[in-house]
Amino acid sequence: MKKIIFSLTICLFIAAVSYAQNDISYGIKGGLNYANLIYEFEDSNNDFLDFNAKVGFYAGGFINISLSDKFSLQPELLYSSQGAKLDIDYSQVLVFDQNDPTFFENEEDVNVKQSKLLLPILLQYKIGSDFSLFLGPQITYTLNFETEVENGDELVVSRFQDDDKIGVDASARIGYKASENMMIELGYFRGLTNQNSVKASVFQLGLAYRL
Repeated sequence: MKKIIFSLTICLFIAAVSYAQNDISYGIKGGLNYANLIYEFEDSNNDFLDFNAKVGFYAGGFINISLSDKFSLQPELLYSSQGAKLDIDYSQVLVFDQNDPTFFENEEDVNVKQSKLLLPILLQYKIGSDFSLFLGPQITYTLNFETEVENGDELVVSRFQDDDKIGVDASARIGYKASENMMIELGYFRGLTNQNSVKASVFQLGLAYRL
């Protein structure tokens, strides 16, 4: 399924570039992420994991390819800092005996850090003269996935090894044209594929500037 979406996305981009001729603009963008993770693992009790949202950021560039008066195709390349805060309650895991001297201590405020490259391929629909709606798939590439836990004065870092670094998200966004070259954007994307048994759930608020 992931390979099909990836292939269709690339084909759509190539077809749009060929169709657009010379009506192409580009720019830069950046803003804040309000990110969380959704744990999805079949046949597993996940009551002992409590994910909470954390603030990150994103930055990058975009190309806007005009298809008609109302529609454009907008591919982007973004760096995204995301993840979540995690509380772990081992008492909820039936396999552990709390009377066992080796029983794990609960952990709070575990910092789950993800660094990703995002490649959204979004169809833009202009609503009137000031608003735009963006919808489309987003291909992701994981640069780093790790957890940080404070153990006394020591910061313990654990890195995940994920052979499948490429993922696919669904992305939606609404933009308001604040000036001729500036747009305020509010968006959301959610993972469609699991990576280390989690999917991203990220709200974004930022600015896009057309050069």
